Amino acid sequence: MDSQTIFIVRLESGENIAQYTSQSARPVAGDVINIRHRQRVKPFEIVETTLQPMIGSYQIGVLIVKTPATGATMRAMLHGAPLHDMLAGVLFGFILILFPILKNLRTKKEP
Repeated sequence: MDSQTIFIVRLESGENIAQYTSQSARPVAGDVINIRHRQRVKPFEIVETTLQPMIGSYQIGVLIVKTPATGATMRAMLHGAPLHDMLAGVLFGFILILFPILKNLRTKKEP
């Protein structure tokens, strides 16, 4: 029987901010997870994990997290579909704006 694990997410300052469960492998130090904190979903970097056996096949754990560096935040955001769609839209919009400008510049140079 697989063990069930519930994690309490705690900031390095000691404030408990959320609960976390995962169907995949247990999170380890260095992983970036998305947690809803103060009405927004934010990426947090795991600093430390602890596990304690409970009754039966249940375990309780604590994830000590910190706000990740900019590089880790960007990596986490780039894997999300909404940001990918937004960047594609910005690129397409930029092309639509730039194309008429370039066309006007080209027609002005021709004799």
